Amino acid sequence: FTGTLIVGGNLTLTTGVLEAGTVSVVGNVVVANTTLPTDGAGILSLSSAGGQTLNSGGQSGKVPYLTINKPSGTVDASASGALGMLTFTLTSGTFTAPSAAITASSFAMTGGTFNHGNGTIRATHYPFLASNTTLQFGSGALYNLLFDSEDIYPDHTYDLTGTADVDGTLTLTKVGGISGGNILLSGNLVSTDTVVAGTTTLTFDGAAAQTVTMTSADIPDGDITINKTAAGNTVTLASNATWNGAGQDLTITQGTFSQGASFNLLTGLITVGANGTWSNLGTGDITLGGNVSNAGAINLNANGVGCTTDDIAITSTAGQRTWSGAGSFTLTDLNVTNQGGSMTAYSSTNTSGNGWTFNAGCIYTISGTCYTDEGITTMGSGRAVAIKVNGAGTYTANTNGSGVYTIPNIAAA
Repeated sequence: FTGTLIVGGNLTLTTGVLEAGTVSVVGNVVVANTTLPTDGAGILSLSSAGGQTLNSGGQSGKVPYLTINKPSGTVDASASGALGMLTFTLTSGTFTAPSAAITASSFAMTGGTFNHGNGTIRATHYPFLASNTTLQFGSGALYNLLFDSEDIYPDHTYDLTGTADVDGTLTLTKVGGISGGNILLSGNLVSTDTVVAGTTTLTFDGAAAQTVTMTSADIPDGDITINKTAAGNTVTLASNATWNGAGQDLTITQGTFSQGASFNLLTGLITVGANGTWSNLGTGDITLGGNVSNAGAINLNANGVGCTTDDIAITSTAGQRTWSGAGSFTLTDLNVTNQGGSMTAYSSTNTSGNGWTFNAGCIYTISGTCYTDEGITTMGSGRAVAIKVNGAGTYTANTNGSGVYTIPNIAAA
């Protein structure tokens, strides 16, 4: 049919498809149909004031186009099974999602409130649609976000408008590219797709510890930023990371980026902010496509202890890379090629093409607690502690509120 059919009560769809027209429902809806038409344009519209339910009995179903456009009230799909559609649209009102997946080729959340229900948004592709589709998730948070165009159309591309705020896991399995916008991720990143193009940027945020797993895989070529809630919050590699798209850079604004036990990093420019830390206490290698600037802390120490084998190799994709900044640098047990700047590496190998200073000695971190008596009453904060090594050098730190001091980068032969 054409035009709009208004259903004043409840609607149940169990077989057949909505080929055309709009069905506007005032009451509750059950969608148990499992077929999407290849040329269907039918719209299921939930646009009445007040509360409505969608699949309150746990049904799973598909509809060509689902539109939520309510002047007030909530569409409660929290009990629903998996939902599938060509396009999901939310312009006003509140939609409470199921814990199961919502699968669509396009999402248009331009208004209203989306409650994610700890479920998954699955961006996919249907071969009878355009070669690229649009994603707009509004200001609300998603839980899991999955890009999966399936084997039938693995090169499908997505245009992201604005920000996708992902509280759970971001997963890329089959996707040709993601362009535009920014993905804010406070959960883990998993990619199994070997080639992902596009300009979308990625920001790791939140307080929870995060992992990056992308063995022999890729993500979009936009810049990567780590901006955690606090300086001690971590993002840790659980696989090698290849972030080497043209102009793709890594910025650690706040938080700690760790290369984990043994994982390699290939990226462009690296910028460490005043509240940021780049840590590699394992054996993962580093290949730089740009320079390194540090206002925070960089701690590269193979195997995490001084004066062992030089198990971290630092190389360049082309030419010498310059290291600079007023932050702290701990550079120990490295195998270094084509790196420049006024850096000193300890117990490391000067392979070729370097402007660094190489010191055969080791560096250590010494910490302890200061007491006003024999180990009973701590001194408190602000007490200066100074150490010399064999009468040479002066290394200082102040105690914290518990009388504890930590002095890094103490050089000793």
